[in-house]
Amino acid sequence: SLKAHVVHVAMPSFRGQVTADLNEIFKGLFEERAACKDAVRFIGPVDDSIVECASGLVCDVHSPVLKTMLESGLQEGNSREIRLHPDFVTVWPDVVRFLYGLEVELRNFCRCVVLLRVADYYEINQLKDQCRTCLLRISWTGAQAATVFAELGFEPFLMAHASSLLQGTPEALFDSPYWTTCNQATVCNFLSGKLNCSEKMVFDAALRWHEHVSERSTKSPDGDIGGAAAAFAKDSGPAWPPEQPAPLLMFHGEEFEPNLTQ
Repeated sequence: SLKAHVVHVAMPSFRGQVTADLNEIFKGLFEERAACKDAVRFIGPVDDSIVECASGLVCDVHSPVLKTMLESGLQEGNSREIRLHPDFVTVWPDVVRFLYGLEVELRNFCRCVVLLRVADYYEINQLKDQCRTCLLRISWTGAQAATVFAELGFEPFLMAHASSLLQGTPEALFDSPYWTTCNQATVCNFLSGKLNCSEKMVFDAALRWHEHVSERSTKSPDGDIGGAAAAFAKDSGPAWPPEQPAPLLMFHGEEFEPNLTQ
């Protein structure tokens, strides 16, 4: 199964005890995260409802972006509140668990995609690496390739892999909710490729994308459109291939490397 875990091989026995003690310490810190003196509140995008809390020190250690926000003289640094992007709200409790070194179960493919977007945005590198590895350990369906293609433009290798799969079955992208969320450059690059479909299908897909973008621009002049994967991130299925249990993510210190085995 896909599982991240601490490797203790060839390490002195006291290291194992230290690791166990640290795990208990971080569990305790996680449970008391809302009451700590340097608590940071992550709030919803519309109202001020609290989505999660975390220690400012924990945030600083993992994310240079969060560190900059909290140390600045701007609103976030003064209020100790950070407003989340709408797409990130559903997975943010998992992000906080990861920051505290606790296991995070990836319940479905879309959730992993959104976590990878979060990790890229906030520069949480180990979370980013583990999410990327989990995505590459399975064979993607057309729908999953469409998800990656539309959501992960900052990942060149994943994008290339998704594009290669979708050229054989472009209807998987055209018929998905992600097609109309793609930006113009992505759409043009894909349509200019060698697609295994009729010219009429390409024309219809391009027209539908253009009409949706025109309507979207009218309703939202700022163009702040969230990713479609976030809508499916809390869905329980379809998850991973039935023969593979949901992978686990976990942060490890420098001397403890994640071991992803199949």
